[in-house]
Amino acid sequence: AFPDNGLYRSNDSGDNWILASSLDNHTIIYAVETHPNDGQTLYLASSQGLFISLEQGADLQTLGDLPSGEVTSIAIHPQNPQMIYTTVKGDGLYRSSNGGSNFTEIKDFDAARVFINRGYPDVLYLVGISDNTITTHDGGVTWIEDMITEPAPGLGRDGSWKSKIAGELSGIVPNPNDPNEAVAYSRATLWKTTDGGHTFIDSSTLFTGFAWSWWNKGAAFDPYNPDRIAFFNCDVGMVITHNKGNFFEQRNEQAWNWYSEGYISWIGTYAGAFQTRPDSNIIVASVGGYFNTQLMRSIDEGETWSLVTEGSQESEQNLFIAFHPDDPELVYAGNKISYNAGETFINVDFGEFNEFNPSILGMCRANPNIIYAMDSDRYRIFRSDNRGLTWNLYVQPGWRFRRLDSLPTFAVDPNDCDKIYTLFSNYDLAVFNGIDWRSMGVLALAGGEELGNFVISVVIDPNDPEVIYAGTSSSGLPCVFRSLDGGYSWKDITYNHPRTGAKAMAVNPHTSELYRGSAYGTWIFPAPVK
Repeated sequence: AFPDNGLYRSNDSGDNWILASSLDNHTIIYAVETHPNDGQTLYLASSQGLFISLEQGADLQTLGDLPSGEVTSIAIHPQNPQMIYTTVKGDGLYRSSNGGSNFTEIKDFDAARVFINRGYPDVLYLVGISDNTITTHDGGVTWIEDMITEPAPGLGRDGSWKSKIAGELSGIVPNPNDPNEAVAYSRATLWKTTDGGHTFIDSSTLFTGFAWSWWNKGAAFDPYNPDRIAFFNCDVGMVITHNKGNFFEQRNEQAWNWYSEGYISWIGTYAGAFQTRPDSNIIVASVGGYFNTQLMRSIDEGETWSLVTEGSQESEQNLFIAFHPDDPELVYAGNKISYNAGETFINVDFGEFNEFNPSILGMCRANPNIIYAMDSDRYRIFRSDNRGLTWNLYVQPGWRFRRLDSLPTFAVDPNDCDKIYTLFSNYDLAVFNGIDWRSMGVLALAGGEELGNFVISVVIDPNDPEVIYAGTSSSGLPCVFRSLDGGYSWKDITYNHPRTGAKAMAVNPHTSELYRGSAYGTWIFPAPVK
């Protein structure tokens, strides 16, 4: 169902579709449910109310005597289809015992969704818009209204709005073989109850709940401590783990004050790095509003921060932040360099190329004195072999190294410092070795340029540069690809990942696992076996 478009039906498992009914004036479609056994009857809940079709979606008609308002969910009794439950948004839960002709309110509630246990249909879960979920085991006669949630530690979950199972994006799946068991999703947390809804326990281990999805430097791995990982999240700041991701702690409380006082344009963080010294608690990171950020520094791994740069003249995207692995006092960050572990920064002098507003985007692991930068229009790539003291134009082929916004596709080979990966003229991934270009054939595997697709991300395993990962942009298509032979052949490894485009990826240098940051949490691929 498409709002303001129509309700479509397929009779051949989705290969072909026909328009069953118009949905003019329906601005939101909340639910489509079918009769459990007659093969003809269909119910639709929308911003306009509750509707029924007796002809497989054709000739939709208003159903029942519900009060005016948006109908946000439908639950049908699987053994007695004459009994139908619906929620009227913010009003309550209604039940019909005659197929929807008449409804009676059985629970006045801040209603958002109702879910039924199909094996034990007297068990219902009623989710509120802002109120916590309530449960009944007798078809609505009595309710469990003091449900307790037990969140995982960290991220400010305990006792806050994050610990409620509430809101229109919540979902509950009861176990049809057990009236006391259900799994729920709400507010970026996965929950489970085994006591019939009295208690829901957080089961979201290995899931941050936040989105480090801006660019590949949104994940930072401590080079000396494999248990310590930090994510820099677009809207909620930095989170850190000391247990490889079992749970995270949020650390960016000062950002809101900086934002309120006008020092930064938003509270998000986007890139950062641990100092390359054993047991160091120094972190440098970017903070602000996506395309214009400032630099901040912590000496206690994020408990407190100092704002290192201020003002519009110092603002930068700061997509790439990295400590020199052999000189832990040296930090590369955007168009700046620090020689005192991030206490202060100075602007990089790009010499004759200053007019192009370059930013540092990569460092060669084998020789970290070699760094690369790109101009703000994403046409030119510059190289320095002496830590940014002098610069040369490395390549300017005539096409841009980005497609949509200003975020470029770029990576440096960790071993061969002459080899860089970026976009080709046809938006495919390409490698340039200082002399020749080679298009790598990733885009064709994802359907070519369909939907404006392009290779948006590339990362390389620092332990084995033959292992390369490429991510494509368009939603609904395969988006994660891996090569085990330096990019000559590729395999689609999207598998069960949400197909929302793969903007941010990083390889854990300790494990060679691929981390993918997304609005659906952090997903992890195991290292390949070669």
